[in-house]
Amino acid sequence: MSDHHFCPRCGGHIKGERCELCAPDPADRELDASEIHDVSPAADGSLLKQVTTAGEDAGPQQLATPSPLCDVEARVRTLRPKQSAPRAVTWRGGGAEPPADDLPAALRAGLETMRLGEVAKVTVVDAERDAAVEYELEVLDWVEELDCDRERPKAATKRTVSRPPLMSWREPRNLDEVRVVGALADGAGFTVDYGALEPRDPAEKTAVPGERARDVAHGWTDTSGWRLDEDATTETGAPVCEGLLDILRTMRCFEVADVRIRGDRGFPGAGDLAGRLQLVAVVEDGDEELMRNRGAYSHDDREARRLVQVGEKKRWGNAHFQRGDHGRAIRRYGRAVELGENDDPDDVDEAMLDLLATVRCNRAAAHLKAGDFGAAKADCDAALARDPRNDKAKLRRATALQELGSLDAARDALLDLAKHASNAAVARDARRKLDGLKAALREHRRLEKDMYAGVYESAPTFGPKPDPAPPPPPAVEEDEATRDRRANDAWRRSLMEQAAASVERQRANYADRL
Repeated sequence: MSDHHFCPRCGGHIKGERCELCAPDPADRELDASEIHDVSPAADGSLLKQVTTAGEDAGPQQLATPSPLCDVEARVRTLRPKQSAPRAVTWRGGGAEPPADDLPAALRAGLETMRLGEVAKVTVVDAERDAAVEYELEVLDWVEELDCDRERPKAATKRTVSRPPLMSWREPRNLDEVRVVGALADGAGFTVDYGALEPRDPAEKTAVPGERARDVAHGWTDTSGWRLDEDATTETGAPVCEGLLDILRTMRCFEVADVRIRGDRGFPGAGDLAGRLQLVAVVEDGDEELMRNRGAYSHDDREARRLVQVGEKKRWGNAHFQRGDHGRAIRRYGRAVELGENDDPDDVDEAMLDLLATVRCNRAAAHLKAGDFGAAKADCDAALARDPRNDKAKLRRATALQELGSLDAARDALLDLAKHASNAAVARDARRKLDGLKAALREHRRLEKDMYAGVYESAPTFGPKPDPAPPPPPAVEEDEATRDRRANDAWRRSLMEQAAASVERQRANYADRL
């Protein structure tokens, strides 16, 4: 049985009777167990920390310790089992790999418990391998930079300068009204000014007239605002870009951040943008209150407002569709559906159901433009479930089927529309699409024929092979006498068949006379 085990106080490696971490030498003093802390995320003793030099109370970006998003600059050296020289490393945040192959990923959790300037001994314990490695860490600096657009890395980033209050309200959502101060510039003369960035006291907030207090975030409403993801400019005419929207969706009231926006997510004609912004107010979209209160919690006035709001979102979606902004049109149609849907079967509004069928048909058109043919077919199916005579939904469904590869089903749908559509324009479009579809079907079948040509002739067979058919007997050349005899035999057989047929006819005539 091995005499290697771990110290019950610090988790250090023990060989024999003494702990190499607590007392590496018999003359060393006994270490107070309270000085060693278990900082492992699972509290399983796999990561132990002993502070040797205390750090500062406050660190960069108003963080006491680095967050998981921070890029941390640190000085690292190995103490045990083999000592190494100190080296400076930069450990990227967001779950990045360790900066060196010999540094375990678990060491990152220890860094995130340390203050600026703190020096500590951190031991990584591997109980399965019966091993432990001790490191000395010193935190030199950190920077927290959030990538605000997951689909486009480094397209829109922010570094928080001043953090929001602990009880600050949620981040803005689409169609909330937001109010921002600060400026963006590209360094080449292009600047967008959203208002003076001045120190503001959270206690000096103002409310929006006509809105209830719970629908208004703590903030100021004396600045220029706009509806997130809907308005292209603020109330004062300042333009808004997509990168700015991505950043604002990650901010809270009173937060101040240094932001960077790549040119492709900024303004036309401008380069990469940079600036400092503060989110000073968020006013919740009124639709949120309607969506929270349904069924038993709803009232007649809310249901009337709901119908009006669904119609308004439909018009907004139509406007975005006409401008070619199909993504935003899909979001507005989606908000209309979310507003109007009601899972209560006893509370069915026929006017709302008819309006939602139209909204879904419109959203199907936007999905087709965006290339999401499965979603387009689903919306058409929902619209036709409400109104089976909706010719536009039938045409868009046939288009989606064609793009999804169901050519036969699309042809049948277009044939039916071309013959029976009540809308002349739809019938004309169906005939035009049908002509193109027939050509596509012919090409598809030709390609199939070429693809499978010779497959079955050359396909392998399984089991014992059948015996080959015997070859035909060789032809025997006949002489003239044999040919004459064969001809006479055939003539006699013909005479006998004619005589038999005559006898049968006579019998039939005799039977008729009786």
